[in-house]
Amino acid sequence: MKKSLLILLLLFSAVSINAQTSAFYAFPDSNAVWNFHTTEFRLGSGCFIDEQYSILMDGDSLINNIKYNKLSIPYVLSNTIGCNETSIVTAAYKGAVRVDSVNKKVFYVPPTKNSEELLYDFTLEVGDTIKGYLYSNSSAPTIVQAIDSVVVGSNYRKRWLIDSSCIYPIYIIEGIGSTFGLIESIPPCEIHDGANYELECFQDNLYTYNTSGSCQIITALEKNKSLKSNFSIYPNPTSGIVRLENTENLRHITVYNLQGQKVQEINPKIRSWELPKENGLYFIRLEDKRGNYYSKKIIKN
Repeated sequence: MKKSLLILLLLFSAVSINAQTSAFYAFPDSNAVWNFHTTEFRLGSGCFIDEQYSILMDGDSLINNIKYNKLSIPYVLSNTIGCNETSIVTAAYKGAVRVDSVNKKVFYVPPTKNSEELLYDFTLEVGDTIKGYLYSNSSAPTIVQAIDSVVVGSNYRKRWLIDSSCIYPIYIIEGIGSTFGLIESIPPCEIHDGANYELECFQDNLYTYNTSGSCQIITALEKNKSLKSNFSIYPNPTSGIVRLENTENLRHITVYNLQGQKVQEINPKIRSWELPKENGLYFIRLEDKRGNYYSKKIIKN
């Protein structure tokens, strides 16, 4: 009897797990916002760029007599170290998308073109190759490595792990898009020395998916959002241990390496920690509970 109950329990669990991802969640077709954080270290100039921006889906456009949803970036909030006036992302119209919910695909018309390309295919299986606009056109194919699920709101959505930079994971989430920039080409599987993009938050009329930031739209009104440099980070240079004072109002402490890759996330309650074992230049990004942020360069030797 106990054995039969155990088998029934296992079967019920399996059905429940499958049910979590059985429903399809379509890409939004109005009133959506994606907030991204991007970093890049430019080796030749020693410039570190740290930017936040929103991609908005707001309004319709007719292209070749077909209805599309317009995408735009209203403002880029930039905080740089050792740079002249420069930027990774520009505020502008960013093209338009068309959602094909029946075939679970999204098509994209770039700003400078008049014809659409495949942007997302939410029917991919493990081993399939990424095709369309996100493909980087490198010699190595970009392949789906695994499929699992992630909670968005109170529901589970499919998530595809992409074989990309081989350094940090890039995911495509059903109905949301890529965690590496909504319309950014996925980099090939090699040492990645370009900009690193990270999805912080997605929100539409029904759902919110928050990883590390607010879904508040970033506009020109936010341009004074950077923290005043009243935080004490020492010693600099350091042999490994970093100490930080005035952390009471911090929400996130993140450490990036020269490639702009996130290498550590530190609990704001911790006043000191050890940097990764590799010597070199690191960038510490502090963000307070209001979303203000500040970046600091530190050397480990």
